[in-house]
Amino acid sequence: MSDQQKIMLETLRQSSVATAIYTSAALHIGFINKGMLALWGYANENEIVQFPDLLLDRDQQYLASLLSDVWNQGKPFHVTAYPVAMNGNETGKKLYADIHLQPIPNSNGETEYMIHTMQEVENPFSNWHVDNIQSKEILADEKLQQWSRALSHDLRNPLSVAKLGLQYMRSRTDMNPEEQNKWTTVVSDALKSVEKLIVDVVEVTKQERVCSEASELSDAFRQVIKQNQILINESKSKYNYEIITAARVEAPLFYAIFNLAIQSAAQFSGSLQHHMVSTTCVLTDNVLQFVISNTDTGTSQDFIGFTVLEQWIQQIKAAEIVRDSVNRQLIFSLPIL
Repeated sequence: MSDQQKIMLETLRQSSVATAIYTSAALHIGFINKGMLALWGYANENEIVQFPDLLLDRDQQYLASLLSDVWNQGKPFHVTAYPVAMNGNETGKKLYADIHLQPIPNSNGETEYMIHTMQEVENPFSNWHVDNIQSKEILADEKLQQWSRALSHDLRNPLSVAKLGLQYMRSRTDMNPEEQNKWTTVVSDALKSVEKLIVDVVEVTKQERVCSEASELSDAFRQVIKQNQILINESKSKYNYEIITAARVEAPLFYAIFNLAIQSAAQFSGSLQHHMVSTTCVLTDNVLQFVISNTDTGTSQDFIGFTVLEQWIQQIKAAEIVRDSVNRQLIFSLPIL
């Protein structure tokens, strides 16, 4: 190795941009710098032999599937705000990153090496999540006060009736069967009223939770559209932010699926160009269906990251995803509430 090559390698090793070079389809690591090690919480590169050695949980295993897809297809791939640790890493931190993958082919056109760079980015939910939390806390406090007043009033009457009924029955040791049955019914009806109030409160709480999740889902959808605005052909796209809330899926998982699907479709023809993707969303009786199409007419390749999309979709009961390479489409369906 020449002195110049040594200098370049050392510069790359010290770079803050996380970088690794893989030398096989099994993702054996030929080179890894301090930035990449630090991103995964390691200090010594001698501990690491293959990329999967870096991984600590299921979220990050999905990234290994994405790397394998790119290696096997031999085409460069770029994805922004990818959820490396969607549910939080070992410290509880949710990690998102921009990822660049560049396969280097040999003389036969097969991948011989692959360069992987990764730059941590801000959690895409953080900008609106704080505002949402604050506004929800204010609303929650107001509703709690309203519920407290209402419950205090509504519970007081049946509880008073039940209490008086029991006191009366205790004071009347000579009560005949007919009178005893009458007061037993009064107490029982009062307690049933209390039970109904409790059931109603539980049901309202469930509905509030569903509304909160629906709001987060709509926000996640807006975030993906905004983040990928340069890729989306608005004139050929059709979606309604309101009907998105009908989907039965957690917002971070929906974000991950929709974001990767758009960026995968955008690179279906082997390049990342402006306004290449159209998206449509249709609500039927049973499902919410998304169709993401590549509108370019260039040379086609397979959808990179489809394996990861399948793995994510499998986490959602009754959801499914299919790829239509002929029509350059990714179609995924989510169950509705």
